[in-house]
Amino acid sequence: MTMVVFLGPSLPLADAQSRLDAVFLPPARVGDVYRVALESPFAIGIIDGYFERVPSVWHKEILWALSRRIHVFGAASMGALRAAELAAFGMQGVGDIFRAFHSGDLQDDDEVAIAHAEAADGYRSTSEAMVNIRATLVSAVELGVIDAQLSERLVRIAKSLFYPDRSFREIIARARGEPGSESQMEALRVFVETSRVDAKRRDACLLLERMRQCAEQGEVAEVQPFEVANTEPWSRLRDWARGLPRLLPVEDAVTAAELGHELRYLGERGRAVLLEALARALAARLDGTRDPLPNAGRGRSLAEWRQVLAQEVDRHLGDAAREAQIYEEAACRAADKRSRLTRNGVAEPNASACGLPESYLLEWYLHRIEHEPRLAPPTFDSVSAELGLGGGTVLELEAAREYLYVNGRSTADFRKG
Repeated sequence: MTMVVFLGPSLPLADAQSRLDAVFLPPARVGDVYRVALESPFAIGIIDGYFERVPSVWHKEILWALSRRIHVFGAASMGALRAAELAAFGMQGVGDIFRAFHSGDLQDDDEVAIAHAEAADGYRSTSEAMVNIRATLVSAVELGVIDAQLSERLVRIAKSLFYPDRSFREIIARARGEPGSESQMEALRVFVETSRVDAKRRDACLLLERMRQCAEQGEVAEVQPFEVANTEPWSRLRDWARGLPRLLPVEDAVTAAELGHELRYLGERGRAVLLEALARALAARLDGTRDPLPNAGRGRSLAEWRQVLAQEVDRHLGDAAREAQIYEEAACRAADKRSRLTRNGVAEPNASACGLPESYLLEWYLHRIEHEPRLAPPTFDSVSAELGLGGGTVLELEAAREYLYVNGRSTADFRKG
């Protein structure tokens, strides 16, 4: 079960990794949520995100992920902003900062904005977030360190500063000299050094805990009652994002085998992509020709060439599917299948795990991927050879996974009858 979190200065990476088993990526920027959602993870958490110098993550990316039944959580920084804006559509906000934006108590994006170093320096903060300043001053008032009137003046001073210039040192320096405030200001300086409140870190930790609970309980994301319109800007972003390198590690991404199955399931469109990938593999083997099939008749059938060139076909499959504009559809279904079957404890099923005879499972599967009936009774071995899968066991696994995925049941359900 894959979970992905976009994280930067709000929480140290090592701290985050100790709290949640997830793939942690740098702060989100435009296209990143869409690229991750293409792999259909179980959940996406947005804590930090870029803005100003780098285009921010689009709302429509998040809506598209929600429409794919992916949990999307937000907190602390950019995640809190987007969650407040998209809560009505199913994005799940976590923490006090989210609630303040959602209720309207906070409205300005600069409340969570900070300046920070790059990844090599651990995204070290070089300014203080306004939400942290507010939370620290509230705590100082509650503990009697300063009075409410001084707190209000300090908030106004902090708010007047450009976000990269905000720091307690600068705020205190600008407030010194005000009548009757010297003793309070010195007490506040000591309080900040020992008891500063990091509201963003607190909410980031809450988000990770919420994601952990969601995964442990196997919560199913609800189908959202909206349609993501395919506008021209959205289409251009998707085309651009699909051409970028994969964000998730290879082990968390859709494999060529998984992609190949979904292409077979997609009928003529999918088979055309499989043939194109085979043609490219043959072209690479046979002197670079782009019309390889006539030259492949050296005693080999098409099925035999599929077996011989299986690994080379796999290398071309993703590109061919993207060019045919069906990669997204196939990859999302493959990733969703993997996630769902893993949650149900049936990642590696066979016919008996489905409670079915092999012949029935194969007949059911062939009916899903083929339109014409077969003249001779097939077997998993014979069909696997035609498809170039390298063995009947591989095809039986594929068929069983498809059967359990479509029926939405686990092996325990079948054993119950």
